Amino acid sequence: MYTSEIHAKAIIAAALISSHAVEIPQLPSAALEKDNTAAIRLRDLTEYVYRAIVGTHG
Repeated sequence: MYTSEIHAKAIIAAALISSHAVEIPQLPSAALEKDNTAAIRLRDLTEYVYRAIVGTHG
């Protein structure tokens, strides 16, 4: 992953959180790894928006 891609995804994730499109995920821990649905939703939406902007599929 390139630095520009990481930067873009961080901005997208911040925008999703600040617009209240997703709840703020908890910091990762071993106990919450499988139950952290907020983090999973944030990751999935960030990827979706990034791919929509860049125009790639998959």
